[in-house]
Amino acid sequence: CIRDSRSTDLVHWERFENNLTRDPASLLGGIWEAWPKQPENPALEGNTWAPDVIWNDVMRKWCMYLSVNGHEFRSVIVLLTADRLDGDWTYVGPVVYSGFNVDNVGRTDVPRVLGDEAAHGDLSRYASLKDTRINAIDAAPIRCDHGELWMSFGSWFGGIWMFKLDPKTGLRDYSTTYQTVKNQSDAYYGIKLGGGFGNSGEGSYLLHTNGHWYLFASYGNLQQTGGYQVRMFRADKITGPYIDENGNAAVSERAIGNNWQSEVGVRLMSSIQWSGNDNSHIEVAQGHNSAFVDDDGTTYIVYHSRFSDTGEMHQVRVR
Repeated sequence: CIRDSRSTDLVHWERFENNLTRDPASLLGGIWEAWPKQPENPALEGNTWAPDVIWNDVMRKWCMYLSVNGHEFRSVIVLLTADRLDGDWTYVGPVVYSGFNVDNVGRTDVPRVLGDEAAHGDLSRYASLKDTRINAIDAAPIRCDHGELWMSFGSWFGGIWMFKLDPKTGLRDYSTTYQTVKNQSDAYYGIKLGGGFGNSGEGSYLLHTNGHWYLFASYGNLQQTGGYQVRMFRADKITGPYIDENGNAAVSERAIGNNWQSEVGVRLMSSIQWSGNDNSHIEVAQGHNSAFVDDDGTTYIVYHSRFSDTGEMHQVRVR
């Protein structure tokens, strides 16, 4: 389900509603029926994931990128727009698909991007959990220094990817093309930022500060005891390559197994007892963060966390 809250100080929050929180089916029912809905996953409720919002100067709109999730990664990230950050929202259209194959690819925008390759080519890489089989979730739109709009996305297995958005529409920039180069780029999913080879990695976020680009990603499994945690990498330009302080690349070169136990990436947090918390209330499974720099120069990270004593209940935290 979707819930909204707002605050003027990052401490005291109030709930509010809009048409998306009241009746998501009125906005998303069409795309749900068209792509993610399947017998194994028949209800929209519980399958709207990980929204992220950015102000689009060209459209003069707030643009929300939201995942509509389906069975076996048959998901789609869609765009909604609003005149105000708190809504109401208008559905615009799909941005990127996952879970397609030769039988259903015609129901997506993949043929528009790949051309003859979609109709007559080899789509096997999109079925490989080590290559480009991803779940189209966890959108993170970002504006670069030159005013270009990009969106990172993806999850686990096949890696985290990024392509340009068209600032005039908020949708994919179909005029920008990408070569398919193994472990570097893909004609449909764009530039590879991290992960792959079956390693965990999701919830990407990009931040530009201190003269560098920072890539955040969540490793591990999203359960109380799943080792969920935030890792960070840095680059000199938005397209990477992203590396950690020891020179390890965010893009995987091989299967690592439980990569959340590896030394790849700066581990920002995992299973932390903050001062002020009692001994039984330890933060665990922190992840899927965003980050921003406030007007006074302070950098904040926003993430969700479970706890050592409350099972799978989670809350949002700001540090």
